Amino acid sequence: MPSFVLEKISIPLVAVHRGETDFSFEINTEVKELSENRAYVDKLHVDVNVTVLGEDFFMKLAVTGDALLYCDRCGESFKRSIQGDVMTLFSSNPLKVKDAEGGEVRLVDVHAAELIVTQEIIDALFLAVPDKIICKESCKGLCQYCGINLNEASCSCSEDKIDPRWEALRDFNINK
Repeated sequence: MPSFVLEKISIPLVAVHRGETDFSFEINTEVKELSENRAYVDKLHVDVNVTVLGEDFFMKLAVTGDALLYCDRCGESFKRSIQGDVMTLFSSNPLKVKDAEGGEVRLVDVHAAELIVTQEIIDALFLAVPDKIICKESCKGLCQYCGINLNEASCSCSEDKIDPRWEALRDFNINK
């Protein structure tokens, strides 16, 4: 399970004006693990746009940062910029939260002094890391037999080798 050490991050509502208000800030974060140890991020840039909609607050949040990623094919580390964004409606109306479909709606106390955006930052980070992390499209990965990184060297393993557990299927004829 990925671990996050991210202190509470919030937007003070006294700084939010009617219409739209933009915020930008840097986080020297202790977010160390994303997506099962496949990515590490130390510093994030966060852009937040808050739009007042009557009693509700519609927020667009984007995070960007340089991540140290680990390739799913070869296991080597590499740096790449990542960017993720989320949109959330903060509402004091419990019916809006209950009836929300396909969007993120969070309940906020009518007397709240701040919008807590910590979870939105974490969500944006998860969305920023791709499901399949590849260092480069031409990555050859590891040899399935000897484990050598095929981007760095060639091996003498035979492509004809078959895993002994699958050997019985070699004589199987599906055209019968």
